[in-house]
Amino acid sequence: MAAVVNTDSSVQGISRAVFAVNGPQNTVGGFRNYWCNGSALTTANTAEGIISEGYGDFLSVTTTFLVLSESDPAQAEIIRLVKNGLLEEISPEATPALFNGTIVPSIATVRMANMSEGLDFQSTSVFNEGHVIAFKNEHKNRIGLMEIRTINLDRTQEKTYSDQNASLIFDLYYQR
Repeated sequence: MAAVVNTDSSVQGISRAVFAVNGPQNTVGGFRNYWCNGSALTTANTAEGIISEGYGDFLSVTTTFLVLSESDPAQAEIIRLVKNGLLEEISPEATPALFNGTIVPSIATVRMANMSEGLDFQSTSVFNEGHVIAFKNEHKNRIGLMEIRTINLDRTQEKTYSDQNASLIFDLYYQR
Protein backbone atom coordinates (compact mmCIF):
# COMPACT_ATOMS: atom_id res chain seq x y z
CA MET A 1 0.00 0.00 0.00
CA ALA A 2 2.74 2.50 0.83
CA ALA A 3 3.81 2.82 -2.81
CA VAL A 4 0.70 4.78 -3.81
CA VAL A 5 1.35 7.48 -1.20
CA ASN A 6 4.15 8.91 -3.37
CA THR A 7 1.97 9.18 -6.47
CA ASP A 8 1.47 12.66 -7.92
CA SER A 9 -1.24 11.75 -10.39
CA SER A 10 -2.99 8.93 -12.16
CA VAL A 11 -3.91 8.47 -15.80
CA GLN A 12 -7.13 6.69 -16.52
CA GLY A 13 -9.63 6.07 -19.27
CA ILE A 14 -12.93 7.71 -18.47
CA SER A 15 -16.47 6.96 -19.62
CA ARG A 16 -15.96 7.93 -23.24
CA ALA A 17 -12.89 7.24 -25.35
CA VAL A 18 -10.84 9.83 -23.45
CA PHE A 19 -7.83 9.74 -21.11
CA ALA A 20 -7.83 11.89 -17.97
CA VAL A 21 -5.02 12.86 -15.59
CA ASN A 22 -6.19 13.22 -11.99
CA GLY A 23 -4.71 14.26 -8.71
CA PRO A 24 -5.08 11.57 -6.03
CA GLN A 25 -7.67 13.74 -4.26
CA ASN A 26 -9.92 13.37 -7.30
CA THR A 27 -9.83 9.58 -7.65
CA VAL A 28 -12.32 8.39 -5.01
CA GLY A 29 -14.98 7.33 -7.52
CA GLY A 30 -12.58 5.42 -9.73
CA PHE A 31 -10.10 4.09 -7.18
CA ARG A 32 -11.83 0.69 -7.13
CA ASN A 33 -10.75 0.34 -10.78
CA TYR A 34 -7.02 0.51 -9.93
CA TRP A 35 -5.28 -2.83 -10.16
CA CYS A 36 -1.86 -4.15 -9.15
CA ASN A 37 -0.54 -7.63 -10.00
CA GLY A 38 -3.97 -8.75 -11.20
CA SER A 39 -5.89 -7.69 -8.09
CA ALA A 40 -8.01 -4.62 -7.40
CA LEU A 41 -6.46 -2.33 -4.80
CA THR A 42 -9.88 -1.90 -3.19
CA THR A 43 -13.54 -2.59 -3.73
CA ALA A 44 -14.56 0.50 -1.77
CA ASN A 45 -16.22 3.33 -3.66
CA THR A 46 -16.39 5.95 -0.90
CA ALA A 47 -13.65 8.01 0.71
CA GLU A 48 -14.49 6.47 4.08
CA GLY A 49 -14.14 2.93 2.71
CA ILE A 50 -10.88 3.70 0.95
CA ILE A 51 -9.47 5.35 4.09
CA SER A 52 -10.50 2.36 6.23
CA GLU A 53 -8.50 0.11 3.88
CA GLY A 54 -5.37 2.17 4.52
CA TYR A 55 -5.30 4.53 1.55
CA GLY A 56 -6.06 7.75 3.43
CA ASP A 57 -2.58 9.16 2.87
CA PHE A 58 -2.99 8.66 -0.88
CA LEU A 59 -6.32 10.50 -0.96
CA SER A 60 -4.85 13.36 1.10
CA VAL A 61 -2.36 14.24 -1.68
CA THR A 62 -3.56 17.23 -3.71
CA THR A 63 -2.15 17.64 -7.20
CA THR A 64 -3.46 20.31 -9.56
CA PHE A 65 -2.87 20.84 -13.27
CA LEU A 66 -2.90 23.40 -16.07
CA VAL A 67 -2.66 22.70 -19.81
CA LEU A 68 -0.27 25.39 -21.05
CA SER A 69 -1.14 27.61 -24.00
CA GLU A 70 1.07 29.01 -26.76
CA SER A 71 -1.05 32.19 -26.70
CA ASP A 72 0.20 33.15 -23.22
CA PRO A 73 3.81 34.48 -23.43
CA ALA A 74 4.94 33.04 -20.07
CA GLN A 75 3.40 29.65 -20.81
CA ALA A 76 4.76 29.70 -24.38
CA GLU A 77 8.30 30.10 -22.99
CA ILE A 78 7.89 26.98 -20.81
CA ILE A 79 6.48 25.07 -23.79
CA ARG A 80 9.44 26.19 -25.92
CA LEU A 81 11.95 25.01 -23.30
CA VAL A 82 10.28 21.60 -23.04
CA LYS A 83 9.72 20.97 -26.76
CA ASN A 84 13.20 22.11 -27.78
CA GLY A 85 14.94 20.03 -25.11
CA LEU A 86 16.25 23.15 -23.37
CA LEU A 87 14.70 22.58 -19.94
CA GLU A 88 17.63 21.92 -17.62
CA GLU A 89 15.80 22.30 -14.32
CA ILE A 90 12.55 23.41 -12.77
CA SER A 91 13.40 26.07 -10.19
CA PRO A 92 12.60 29.68 -9.29
CA GLU A 93 15.74 30.74 -11.16
CA ALA A 94 15.36 28.63 -14.31
CA THR A 95 11.56 28.75 -14.68
CA PRO A 96 10.36 31.74 -12.64
CA ALA A 97 6.84 31.83 -14.13
CA LEU A 98 6.13 28.47 -12.46
CA PHE A 99 7.00 29.91 -9.04
CA ASN A 100 6.04 33.61 -9.04
CA GLY A 101 2.30 33.19 -9.56
CA THR A 102 2.34 33.81 -13.32
CA ILE A 103 1.51 30.16 -14.11
CA VAL A 104 -0.73 28.52 -11.52
CA PRO A 105 -1.84 24.90 -11.88
CA SER A 106 -5.29 24.93 -10.26
CA ILE A 107 -7.40 22.27 -12.00
CA ALA A 108 -8.06 18.91 -10.28
CA THR A 109 -8.40 16.93 -13.53
CA VAL A 110 -7.28 17.48 -17.10
CA ARG A 111 -8.46 15.31 -19.97
CA MET A 112 -7.83 14.80 -23.63
CA ALA A 113 -10.18 16.33 -26.18
CA ASN A 114 -13.08 14.14 -27.20
CA MET A 115 -14.24 13.48 -30.76
CA SER A 116 -16.87 16.24 -30.78
CA GLU A 117 -14.32 18.85 -29.63
CA GLY A 118 -11.71 17.89 -32.21
CA LEU A 119 -7.93 17.70 -32.10
CA ASP A 120 -7.42 21.47 -32.24
CA PHE A 121 -9.63 22.27 -29.23
CA GLN A 122 -7.85 24.60 -26.77
CA SER A 123 -8.59 24.75 -23.05
CA THR A 124 -6.71 25.00 -19.75
CA SER A 125 -8.19 21.59 -18.84
CA VAL A 126 -8.05 19.75 -22.20
CA PHE A 127 -4.93 18.29 -23.82
CA ASN A 128 -3.89 16.57 -27.03
CA GLU A 129 -0.64 15.29 -28.47
CA GLY A 130 2.10 17.88 -28.21
CA HIS A 131 0.60 19.78 -25.29
CA VAL A 132 2.54 20.54 -22.12
CA ILE A 133 0.80 20.26 -18.75
CA ALA A 134 2.12 21.99 -15.62
CA PHE A 135 1.27 20.33 -12.30
CA LYS A 136 1.86 21.02 -8.63
CA ASN A 137 1.83 18.46 -5.83
CA GLU A 138 0.84 20.36 -2.69
CA HIS A 139 1.86 17.46 -0.42
CA LYS A 140 5.48 17.56 -1.66
CA ASN A 141 5.38 21.25 -2.59
CA ARG A 142 6.91 20.38 -5.96
CA ILE A 143 6.15 21.43 -9.52
CA GLY A 144 6.42 19.31 -12.64
CA LEU A 145 5.75 19.34 -16.35
CA MET A 146 4.29 16.63 -18.54
CA GLU A 147 4.70 16.69 -22.33
CA ILE A 148 2.09 14.56 -24.09
CA ARG A 149 4.07 12.73 -26.76
CA THR A 150 1.65 10.17 -28.19
CA ILE A 151 -1.98 9.23 -27.67
CA ASN A 152 -2.75 5.75 -28.97
CA LEU A 153 -6.50 5.44 -28.71
CA ASP A 154 -9.25 4.46 -31.09
CA ARG A 155 -11.44 7.50 -30.51
CA THR A 156 -14.34 5.87 -32.35
CA GLN A 157 -14.78 3.45 -29.43
CA GLU A 158 -17.53 4.22 -26.94
CA LYS A 159 -15.25 3.58 -23.95
CA THR A 160 -11.49 3.88 -23.46
CA TYR A 161 -11.23 0.32 -22.16
CA SER A 162 -12.79 -0.97 -25.41
CA ASP A 163 -9.42 -0.29 -27.07
CA GLN A 164 -7.13 -3.05 -25.78
CA ASN A 165 -4.07 -1.25 -27.20
CA ALA A 166 -4.80 2.19 -25.75
CA SER A 167 -1.81 4.04 -24.33
CA LEU A 168 -0.70 7.53 -23.38
CA ILE A 169 3.01 8.27 -23.75
CA PHE A 170 4.47 11.34 -22.07
CA ASP A 171 7.75 12.82 -20.88
CA LEU A 172 7.78 13.94 -17.26
CA TYR A 173 9.95 16.68 -15.80
CA TYR A 174 10.01 17.19 -12.05
CA GLN A 175 11.43 19.78 -9.67
CA ARG A 176 14.29 18.40 -7.58
